[in-house]
Amino acid sequence: MKRMDPRLRSTLRDFSRGFAAKREACFQGLDFERLREDLARMKDQAIVRNAELLDRFEARAQRHGSRVLRARDGAEANRLILDVLKEHGVR
Repeated sequence: MKRMDPRLRSTLRDFSRGFAAKREACFQGLDFERLREDLARMKDQAIVRNAELLDRFEARAQRHGSRVLRARDGAEANRLILDVLKEHGVR
């Protein structure tokens, strides 16, 4: 097994020592249960509004020059992607 570069070892050691403390400081005072509940509620609302949100995304993307392709399933998505690659000469 190859030995780790000493500089890399030192950098990783310093990172691991400071990461936990810095992470804890970033999240100090946050109510994770409340955040979880808020995110679950937002997800549920997005599911209900899925068609509307997809239409809105498509309109905005097209305004910016993007082409939006929608597939009914994974097989159709693969075909659409392959078609795009062929259009651009990718082999």
